[in-house]
Amino acid sequence: MDIRKSQQGVTLLVTLVSLVIVTLLALAAIKASSINLRISGNVQAASEAEAAAQFAIDGLVADINTFKNPPNQTVVPVRIGGRDYDVTLRIARCLNSKTAPGYSLLYSSPPVDQVWNLEAEANHARTGARATVTQGIRVRMPVGTLCPN
Repeated sequence: MDIRKSQQGVTLLVTLVSLVIVTLLALAAIKASSINLRISGNVQAASEAEAAAQFAIDGLVADINTFKNPPNQTVVPVRIGGRDYDVTLRIARCLNSKTAPGYSLLYSSPPVDQVWNLEAEANHARTGARATVTQGIRVRMPVGTLCPN
């Protein structure tokens, strides 16, 4: 009986220590999952910012007047994934202009191929997500069209 009396409370102590260890493991798991959730949210915001920048460039490319009279800089609001992004379209630069290949010498006025560099930077004010997209394109322009810059 002396052995039993000396062991009274040991079970309670072991149980309490086990409970503390399980609680600490649960708290660590919760913290790790919240960090992972934040990381995935940041990755999603960055992807959406990149998509917003690409969307703005696509809208710019769709208008032929962009290449006749390129804007210096313009800000376009874009809504992607339920978030509003401010996309800054920087100077569209014409890198070179040359006669389009594949036209015979009998064709008196062949069109001109121009290579342009476009840049868009998307920003989301609340999340701080930011992405810059630079894209080069070739545009076939009417005869005699020179690079405007």
